[in-house]
Amino acid sequence: EEYLEYSHDIPLHEHIGPDPELRAMLQSLDPSIPRWVFTASIEPHARRCLELLGVSDLFEGVIDVRAVDWVTKHDADAYHAAMKIANVTDPNRCLFLDDSTSNMRAAKKVGWRTVLVGEYGRDCGGKIECADADVTVGRVHELRDIAPGLFVEDAAPAGAAAV
Repeated sequence: EEYLEYSHDIPLHEHIGPDPELRAMLQSLDPSIPRWVFTASIEPHARRCLELLGVSDLFEGVIDVRAVDWVTKHDADAYHAAMKIANVTDPNRCLFLDDSTSNMRAAKKVGWRTVLVGEYGRDCGGKIECADADVTVGRVHELRDIAPGLFVEDAAPAGAAAV
């Protein structure tokens, strides 16, 4: 616990600022679709990031590493635990946006729909290939382009959940 608090005590405001485009996109999602943040980090860190982005009020909650009993997002058990927390029984109702191919693999194994965010590797800079991603986008802001049915202008399937 002490280590987690220490390692996440960084000046986020130097790296993250308000993102009006992200806020507008999230606000235009069908309000009947619950939105959750599922992070390998700890909730206080995730909340700080969301607050700096200006979107903290647009999510049902944060599912962090503590909430899934310290299981990493590389493990299918973390996704089962997240579904339980979000009160979702049908994995196909979960749309997962993430930048990790390992996380895509685990989410797909559970039956979630997957969107890989980022076309180039953070470390290598090379083009990312991920067979477990249903779709790849350069930025999360492109969600409307690939899933227009999730937005208010277009009816979303009843009971869908974005995680």
